[in-house]
Amino acid sequence: MAGRPEPDSNPSQYHIRYYLHAPIFAPTHLTSSASVATPIVYSFPNNSKTALPAICSDPQPDDCSFYPLCLESRYHCGPCGYPLHYGLEGCQAFWEQRDKLSPEGQDWMLKTVLCLQRKLVPYAAVDGGPQEFIGTTTCDALKEYALSTHPGCYIESGVCTLPPSDWVAIVDIIGIEAFGDLDVLKAALETMEGCLEFDF
Repeated sequence: MAGRPEPDSNPSQYHIRYYLHAPIFAPTHLTSSASVATPIVYSFPNNSKTALPAICSDPQPDDCSFYPLCLESRYHCGPCGYPLHYGLEGCQAFWEQRDKLSPEGQDWMLKTVLCLQRKLVPYAAVDGGPQEFIGTTTCDALKEYALSTHPGCYIESGVCTLPPSDWVAIVDIIGIEAFGDLDVLKAALETMEGCLEFDF
């Protein structure tokens, strides 16, 4: 789970400590039985022109670090904002609980995780990429846009063809309490509506 930003005596550096389960970052090297949280500290200069990691322009399906390194480092939305609360925690939850999904469901998960991150690449504003979002995008606007991409990514990745057991597992992984957020509920309803129109 993402921790709160840690204060630092050097105002030019922005530090965040996250407790990330290793399978998030190295699923091919560790089994799902690995459950020891590893503290990882990311430090990045508090400067929007500083070059960010390659993952910011080329997200990977087996890596959740796009959210803290590429979004939270830019927008500083805090533990309740989209990058950490929805993006990072959601990505981690799917990895940690992927065994609840069928093989088809796990394939859907990989595609969806990658799709959601790719949709946000423009907001990462890496060097050489589009910069128009920096300084004009608020955390609320980022959340609204990001959640608006969920239905499309879910459907494009094949959620409509998954068995009912996977749908139940997906709701369980996301957490029923998440649907108390109107934006999350809206995304869920749009996904169901899209599946009703899906050409099987």
